[in-house]
Amino acid sequence: NPGVNALLKVGASDLFDDYKLLGGVRIPTQLNSGGEFLFMVQHLRNRIDHRVVMYRQKTVNTGNLTKSLTHDIRYRLNFPISETWSFRSTVNLRKDNLVFIPVDDNTLSRSSVDHYNSGLNLELVLDNTIPMELNIRRGTRFKIFAEYLQELGDNFDPTFNLGLDLRNYLRIKRNFIWANRLSGATS
Repeated sequence: NPGVNALLKVGASDLFDDYKLLGGVRIPTQLNSGGEFLFMVQHLRNRIDHRVVMYRQKTVNTGNLTKSLTHDIRYRLNFPISETWSFRSTVNLRKDNLVFIPVDDNTLSRSSVDHYNSGLNLELVLDNTIPMELNIRRGTRFKIFAEYLQELGDNFDPTFNLGLDLRNYLRIKRNFIWANRLSGATS
């Protein structure tokens, strides 16, 4: 549980919203308990949209005297088929580093443990919703996805995930909506 913290996000874009930058940092109230950094670049000028997200998280566990560092980078392509249909692909690489905090000679001699993970995500998306207000929509959303996850380094078995998500928002009166959702996944 991260507790109380401060979040700062700053974004910038050009005049025509062809290029976007976003940076963020989460600063905890206890500075030795960790933090998070996020940097995102979007290239939206051509038909195919590109997005790169770099993320870093640090957590400190004082119970077993360990520090966990997570570095994650994701590259996403978004190919619009029409105004409502799109095909999306995401590739990611993640490094988890577990560092033992030295308090005596035994913990000083322990080396850190690294885990590498990779993934590929393919999505077919229909978004025929109309925003009425913030988080209030009407229309239909639909997504079919397939995901491949693999831990790198040793001979670990890969994980395959298949799923769907269907949402329908019905307007009852003014800004009052009824939301139906059908979702499922298997691996």
